[in-house]
Amino acid sequence: MSIRPYQQINPTMMKIAYREAIKSPCFHKHSAIITKGYSKIILTGYNNNQRTTSRNKISCCLHAEMDAVRKFEQRYLRSKKKKSRF
Repeated sequence: MSIRPYQQINPTMMKIAYREAIKSPCFHKHSAIITKGYSKIILTGYNNNQRTTSRNKISCCLHAEMDAVRKFEQRYLRSKKKKSRF
């Protein structure tokens, strides 16, 4: 796996990340993007003031990457589990 230099980052993804970060109600605005490859965006997330529980620890805010992973889990992983039960 190689790390791409900043100059090669897709500018469209940077714009989408910026738009997601603006949605955050927090003072420090952050966003996260889950991609497939370098050009396909699967999900986005941003930080907010919502309390979260992770590994039985309560956190005072939801980080952007946690929000993106939570959305991924709800959309792709939990839906497959429900379908397999029938």
